[in-house]
Amino acid sequence: MALVDDPKAFIARMFQMEVNEGRGAHCQIFPEGTSSVPFNLGSGELVYAIYKFKYYFTKDALYVSSPTGHFRIVWSEVSACSTKHGDGNRKSKISTVQGESFVLDMTDLAKGWSGRISQLIHGMIDRWGTPGTLGTPPMTIEEFLAHPDAEGAFAPNLEVRITLTELAGNYLRCAPCPMSHTSC
Repeated sequence: MALVDDPKAFIARMFQMEVNEGRGAHCQIFPEGTSSVPFNLGSGELVYAIYKFKYYFTKDALYVSSPTGHFRIVWSEVSACSTKHGDGNRKSKISTVQGESFVLDMTDLAKGWSGRISQLIHGMIDRWGTPGTLGTPPMTIEEFLAHPDAEGAFAPNLEVRITLTELAGNYLRCAPCPMSHTSC
């Protein structure tokens, strides 16, 4: 199994590398996890590492603390990140599938290629994030058939177009599909 496939092991390894590179004064590592942090964690969450008493790493999320509070970035909900590790950008804008945006100060995490914590954050986003989509979300068949202006939208390049009524009738009469065990 690749290291990045085990978030706990990936966090521990990147922090150990940060320590080995001389920045250990900023690192706290908890191999078994801890819940003793100055804010409430998600249900069942444990912090496996803390960087500069500001960045708290769990398997599921990154918590960023500030004098005015904290915010939580859930790895699986990240849809986009404006930076890559080592690209030299000073600020990173992280967007989520809910439309939220967070800005991280990358100068706090790394300078150029140095800084395993930046590499960790970008690695977790690359592996566990949700890539963005283009355009509007796909419709279900039922939503498509109910759409008022969809009459010419199904297979528009066919010479003899099937009407939505015919399509709906065929869809509703369709026998269970042997491949997926649902209607085809």
